Amino acid sequence: MAHVFHIISERLSRGSCAASALQIDSVATTDVFKMSLEDTWAAPNVYVGSGAKDVSFVGGKSSDAGQDGLVINGTRVSVHGTRFFSNSRDVRGGTTNTSDGVAIGSSATDVLINGVMSGPGNNSQRAGVSIANGATQVLVNGNDLSSNVTAGVLNNASSTASVVIGTNLS
Repeated sequence: MAHVFHIISERLSRGSCAASALQIDSVATTDVFKMSLEDTWAAPNVYVGSGAKDVSFVGGKSSDAGQDGLVINGTRVSVHGTRFFSNSRDVRGGTTNTSDGVAIGSSATDVLINGVMSGPGNNSQRAGVSIANGATQVLVNGNDLSSNVTAGVLNNASSTASVVIGTNLS
């Protein structure tokens, strides 16, 4: 069964609550179209847990989070044409230059990041896309990852054979 979401949320989890505006875990086949999430306090805007499978994000934006714009720990996750900017904000309870537009976690596998713009904004994100040690089968290609503090792609994966960083603007 497919779950299709069109999400427009601003200033979610503001105040002292440290929870993601959107959390996807333990589900199969979820499609999120044109999300608009911003201003999440001391947490990522979107969190895809290790139990999530077959999740896709198409279009939309994720901005002004205290931490990462999107955290991926699931299986078969794709992100296409989504904008991530002005995340890792100290004014949102985070710390500038410590979180990323898209953070691919250590338990993530079969991840595709394509046609994404991650970075333009207030230049607070550490990287446009970061890949943690342990992540496998990752392809990052055809993205605009310019205007981040440290790097367009920050690849910490130990298995470089299963991680492909293609042509990206940095």
